[in-house]
Amino acid sequence: MGPIKREAKNNGTNQLITRQELADQLKVSIRSVDAELKKGLPCYRIGKSVRFDYADVLEYFRNKK
Repeated sequence: MGPIKREAKNNGTNQLITRQELADQLKVSIRSVDAELKKGLPCYRIGKSVRFDYADVLEYFRNKK
């Protein structure tokens, strides 16, 4: 099953970040981010770009354990 695809939301409280910014925040490689995407890491697709809500990512990893 692929990543969760959602419509981008912009309510002023959630800032969407890039793959590189997420990798930097998590202190992992972009390849690790891509591997988690294949496992269901929640993301927002904006055209061909992939963006992440950091709060959604943290929740994903909390529930993954």
